[in-house]
Amino acid sequence: MRHFDYFGPVLLGFFVFFFVFLISGVSFLRERTRGTLERLLSSPLRKWEIVIGYVIGFGLFTVIQSTIISAYSIYVLGMMMQGNFFYVLLIKLCLSFTALTLGMLLSSFAQNELQMIQFIPVVVVPQLFFSGLFNLEAISGWVSWIGPLTPCIMLQKRCVISWSEDSGLDTSIYS
Repeated sequence: MRHFDYFGPVLLGFFVFFFVFLISGVSFLRERTRGTLERLLSSPLRKWEIVIGYVIGFGLFTVIQSTIISAYSIYVLGMMMQGNFFYVLLIKLCLSFTALTLGMLLSSFAQNELQMIQFIPVVVVPQLFFSGLFNLEAISGWVSWIGPLTPCIMLQKRCVISWSEDSGLDTSIYS
């Protein structure tokens, strides 16, 4: 197994999470600061309908982005995959929709793009540390509670690397 085959699924999930979080947060923030969101709020649409519209609109782009990144990495770059491509894509879509909604939520607390960028260490860096890229067996107890909150990247790594056709997807990601 090459290093790319081992680290590839982790980095795929991390990059998708990072870019979707950043683009959705900054885009939603610009909608709010430029007055587009206020104009929508003055329309007869309800708030939840506006949010669902944004999630569907941005979600379409996250589906396209996740499909292109996954297919390119697996089929063009030759990343080893023992599992089903559909499951890899499903996990990546769950991860990207989580990043999308989290970016939209945190953009409501930011006043400008710089403040949105400042959320990266709080939101994105834990994804990197708890993705399986680093050995965290000796991690402090007060930090270890974050690990179960970041299962998608580890699940994707298990789906790509340690798939067994007899047993299906191994969901014991913390063994």
